[in-house]
Parts: sequence; C-alpha cells; structure tokens
Amino acid sequence: MIVYRLRAVTVRYGKTEALRAASLELRGGEFVGIVGPNGAGKSTLVSLLAGLRREFDGSCELDGRPIGDWPRRELSRAAAHIPQSVDLRFPFTAAEVAMMGRAPHASGMFESPDDAARTRAAMEETDCARFASRDFRTLSGGEKQRVVLAAALAQDARAILLDEPASSLDPKHQVAVHELLAARARAGRLVVAATHDLRLAARTCTRIVVLREGRVEADGPPREALEPATFSRVFEVDPGIWLGA
Repeated sequence: MIVYRLRAVTVRYGKTEALRAASLELRGGEFVGIVGPNGAGKSTLVSLLAGLRREFDGSCELDGRPIGDWPRRELSRAAAHIPQSVDLRFPFTAAEVAMMGRAPHASGMFESPDDAARTRAAMEETDCARFASRDFRTLSGGEKQRVVLAAALAQDARAILLDEPASSLDPKHQVAVHELLAARARAGRLVVAATHDLRLAARTCTRIVVLREGRVEADGPPREALEPATFSRVFEVDPGIWLGA
C-alpha cells in the first residue's frame, strides 16, 4: 500500500534547490534508507514527509491527501518524526519525554493506562527504561536519542520518519536500533531513515534512495542502489572502503 507519493518535488532555500524534481512512492512494509553526501537533500526530504516544509513545487501526498491539508494532530497520528537532535530546556524526566509520543492520542490532561503501558514497552525496546526517572537534560547524546526513539514508537504511527537515528549511539545500540526499525517495517509500518551509515543501511534497509545534489540518483534494493559505479559517482570514494565490496 502506498503511504507517500511524491511527484516532481522541488524545495528551495533562497536560490538553492535542496530537492530537485524528486518523485517517489513509499509503501507500508518498507524500511527505506535515504543516503547521499552532505547537502544532498536527505534532511529536507524527511522534513517534507513530516509536513514541516509547506512551500515547495510539485506534489506530496500522504494516504492520497496533500501533505499541506493534514491538520497537525491528525498528521502526528499518521507519521512520527525524529529530527537529528532534540534540545529541551525544562526538567522533564526521560519517561515524561517518552510519554510525549502519546500526545496525539490524548483525550484529556492525563495519560491513560494504555498510554503508560505503550510508553513503558517502547522504553524497554529501546533500552532506556532503566533511566526513566533521570532528568532528560543530563543524559548523554546516545541516551537522549534512545528516549526520543521510544517516544516515536509509543506514538504508534504507521510511518516513522528519522533523521540520523543512530548517529550518537555506540555500535551495540546502532545495530539494535536498526534491527528494531527493520522489525517495525516487517510488521507493516513504513520506516524512512536519512543516514550516513552506509553499512547499516545496506544491511538492514529493504530499499535505498540515493540523493545527489537534491536529485534521486538511484532507488532500489541496497545491492542495486549502491552498486559500485553509482557509489563511486555519488560519494567519490572506492565502495570497497565502506561496503566491503
């Protein structure tokens, strides 16, 4: 089932085209890795899918409905978005931050037993339940990343959109997070992750979209999208260095 459909999308920052005539169809059950050099348009694409870029040429639809027509609360129920970093200035505990993922489903001022159960389960999955009572501001970058991921999982959206989901994690948790996301995709969710970690993307993603200067340079299963000629052209480096080819 198609979740997102993009047709000839161009996003500009001033005179710079961050995305250029990008066309994609993203389906439930896919784990899509968005890769490319710095400045290729990865973060712009993820933020567009999250409904954060309202000015663009072309069309972007979620479930057949223009992304700009979705009310914010309704959109948050459909798509969970994790930016590269989250900076909170107030003294929330890790558990309270994770519970924020249930906000789109809340019907009152206080969380329900179901909200609490879903949040606890998500924190267990992301290995952050043990510091649930700690001040979020005191956590390491990797710990914060796992808490924010728990919030996204607790959100229970059918699309999970991530920008560098494992950038601050140690190797153990990098692998664990990617395997967790792959499991969500196998269960029918759409997972889209912008990442620089080409090894993990090739290992866990079912599909790779390669961006270069805002254009879709390749799109397909990892072995096809990251074939040596494309890899060398896009990243300007020997693919054997990164992929063990």
